[in-house]
Amino acid sequence: MASCGIGQDEVEIQMEPKPTLTSIIKSSSDEKSNKDTDGDGGSQHEKTNGHKIASYLKRFKFYFPAKDQETIEIPGNEEDGAPPRIIEPPDLEKAWHFFENQCLPRRLANVKDPGEGREYMRASPGDTRPTKLYPVIGTPLLDMSDFGIGVGMYFKTIRFFGCVTFLAGLLSVPTMLYYQSPDYSPSDEFNIVNSLSAVCTTTKFQPCPTCSEESWSEGRILFGMDGDMKFILVNDCKLDNIFGVYSLVTMIFVIISVYVFVYLQRRYRIYLDEGEQTTSDYSIQIRNPPNTESAKDPDTWKAYFEDRFENLHVSVCTIAYKNDGLINLLLKKHRLKTKIKNLLPITVEFDEDNLEKMVNQCKQPSLMGKIFCCSKPAQKMYQTILKIENDVDNILSSNPNFDISTVFITFETEEMQRVVLDTLTVPKFRFMAVDDELKFEGRTLEFKEPDEPSSIRWNDLNASKMTRFVQRVGTFALSCLIIVAGGYVVSIARTRSFFLSSIVIILINIIAPLLTKILTNLESHQSQTTFVASSYLKVTAIRWTNTAIVSLVIVPFTDILDKDKLIQSVFTLFTLELIMRPVLQMVDWMGHLKRHIIAPRQPDQRRMNLWFKPAPYSVGERYTDITKLLFFTFVYCTIFPLGFFFAAVCFFVYYWIDKFSILRTWRQGPKINADISLFSTYFLFLTLLGYAFIASFMYSSFPFDDACATDESIPDNYMNQTFSVKSGRWNGTEFSITSNDKVYKFCDQDLLRSGLPISSFTDHSKHEWMDDSQERLSNIFGWVFVGTTVLVTLSIFIRIFIRFVKPLFFKSIKARGKVSDRPFSDILQMYGYVPQVKLGGFQHPILLCDVSKLKKSLIGWERDGDYESFNITYSVPKNARKSCFNVVKSWLPGEIVDSPSPKVSNDASNGFSTNALWNYFFPTCN
Repeated sequence: MASCGIGQDEVEIQMEPKPTLTSIIKSSSDEKSNKDTDGDGGSQHEKTNGHKIASYLKRFKFYFPAKDQETIEIPGNEEDGAPPRIIEPPDLEKAWHFFENQCLPRRLANVKDPGEGREYMRASPGDTRPTKLYPVIGTPLLDMSDFGIGVGMYFKTIRFFGCVTFLAGLLSVPTMLYYQSPDYSPSDEFNIVNSLSAVCTTTKFQPCPTCSEESWSEGRILFGMDGDMKFILVNDCKLDNIFGVYSLVTMIFVIISVYVFVYLQRRYRIYLDEGEQTTSDYSIQIRNPPNTESAKDPDTWKAYFEDRFENLHVSVCTIAYKNDGLINLLLKKHRLKTKIKNLLPITVEFDEDNLEKMVNQCKQPSLMGKIFCCSKPAQKMYQTILKIENDVDNILSSNPNFDISTVFITFETEEMQRVVLDTLTVPKFRFMAVDDELKFEGRTLEFKEPDEPSSIRWNDLNASKMTRFVQRVGTFALSCLIIVAGGYVVSIARTRSFFLSSIVIILINIIAPLLTKILTNLESHQSQTTFVASSYLKVTAIRWTNTAIVSLVIVPFTDILDKDKLIQSVFTLFTLELIMRPVLQMVDWMGHLKRHIIAPRQPDQRRMNLWFKPAPYSVGERYTDITKLLFFTFVYCTIFPLGFFFAAVCFFVYYWIDKFSILRTWRQGPKINADISLFSTYFLFLTLLGYAFIASFMYSSFPFDDACATDESIPDNYMNQTFSVKSGRWNGTEFSITSNDKVYKFCDQDLLRSGLPISSFTDHSKHEWMDDSQERLSNIFGWVFVGTTVLVTLSIFIRIFIRFVKPLFFKSIKARGKVSDRPFSDILQMYGYVPQVKLGGFQHPILLCDVSKLKKSLIGWERDGDYESFNITYSVPKNARKSCFNVVKSWLPGEIVDSPSPKVSNDASNGFSTNALWNYFFPTCN
């Protein structure tokens, strides 16, 4: 990272008479005043608004206590041989420079992406070339895939379903107008919740001599003073064919739209992949390398591929070992050393070779640190370090010969990668039929296209499949406990008020990602993509259950159409979803607290920079917001069709606040491929199943009062008198029974109790509350649900078959677009598979391999000076490094010239042709 001094613009600001905070913020609209030149004459960069505010406030001591702090000069010690040291005071400008150049995504200035429909070329973190921030409004949708194709797919998804829900809302307008009309529920006053939803305000108490209190919820049944007379509350709202027809049309439109999206999703993924050249497009992963000495030599792998294929060039080879135990010990030791360093006074220079002396000079952790950060005394951490060093010595003294876990090969062109995959990829049931010429030291290799380098979890590669399975079953069981606990809390809050329960649901939705992240961290994942998918599954289960299912379950069946019950709660949830999440995300109170309150009070530059590191974003969490909102909308759209418009507005807001947060607030995360978007398809299918199921239930169960009229005469003691309610929910209500009223009895309208909400599958004699029109449309709703179930089940089964069964018999290679002719070594922002781990409390990732002979642009981030202080391999003796740590070697050509397309060499071709009979009976499917 280039050093940061006082820029030219800042000098001009200081010279202005009586600058104000308003003038500082207002200047952000002028792009020229938004540029700042580093003191060392480095790259130009834009200031964020927070930086501009800090540039004004840092002149005040209440904001920046160290503003007048002077440089500390510490004389050397001749006896110890310690040289004199100069301790510079922390500089807020350098911290903001770190935030804007290392944490936020930046683009290369004056460099246009050659891809069609693209504008900007992404710069690597800390890039010393001229860079700028991405513009929030001006960044094209295609350029959002610079942060991972999964991110680009997310914005495409949210925009698509924003349009779908808006159009579904337009289709539901006749339904809303019917709800508002006197034909459904006459009312003199207009209320957006009651008038445009299925809330039934036309209710009346009717005689029910045979009714019992157990059949209805509180307030639905009244008793006379002597207990002989009984009355039940009847919903006197009427259904019309128009309601059922438009509801069916809307549901069918949504079903078709989801399947159109699934079709377009695959095409758009290919389109994004064509326009976004990533390392995985040029690379392969070997999942079962042999454990031989020659296989541990990158030159062996280079020779294997280049000898078998003409015009093929291997650019980078990475060999990862099964050294998780050693790596995790060293990472823990590295983390503890840094914590000890943080407890030292700034005048004491940290000497990791004399830890015991350092520990004796450490200050005790503060009470706040013990409570909120679980800080431990330095002596206790030192004892843990000694134990770790003993364990590491035991591993090294046994002359470890770690097995190979996996191998990554990066070729110079994308076509080379495709030729290798097409030629060498073999179905699992045909491993024995591979020609010996294509085997590596007698072994048939298993190939796949890997995730992006930043997505690989290098210290988590070697857990067995059984271990991963047990871990995921255990964490999902814990997630189920969270669901049960959340549902219980919501039900308790519901007894207090519906608004309170809505607040609790929103809070659970906010907390859910934090809880699931803790659980998912207990699992082993080879890539960030599977980590995100696992977290996605848990968050979705929690959010779906607490947002939509719990609300429907805990509300009594006969209260569904009450004006102050379920529908009011749904409206409140939509309103809070539209306001609370965007406000919390835009305010970013934790980020501002760290950057403006905590960071300016840090004693040195390193710790100040660390407090400027923003929170990373999770693509999986963003996808759960989409599916949660769709599921919630679909479940309640039959009785609250206005929810479609709420959902459309929410999607619009999500689109822009998430785009702003990625470009201005959140830390750059690993690139997530399109698998997470494809994984979300399963949940989209399930939302359709929920839609069809609940719509059928809602229509069939109308009017939700469990009351059926009879032909009996009204008893005389009910007639010709006025009844007055003296207590309870209806206190003060008066009503009378006339000859136009009817005697009612209990009838179970809740078809869910019979197993299926389809009147065709139940006893017709029990549908006494339905007229012919309602029963006919109920049958149609039921069969649409059956058809949707078959369609969704078939869709999921086909996807599972393609994912897990097809690779056993056929070649299974991802759908791909056109081949790019750009060489790997010519693409500016292309990184290699360099093993590294991101740790909290460190400005840069920790390297897990020797990079001294590696081109620094392959690492994925840049800094001034060497990388040794961020390389864990220097924690062990030099003679043990080669056998203990992962190996990376590159052969990047100095200049790439046009070359013929790669072809299989004669020997390899002859060998491969021996499988012609297999190919005839088992044709490959690309």
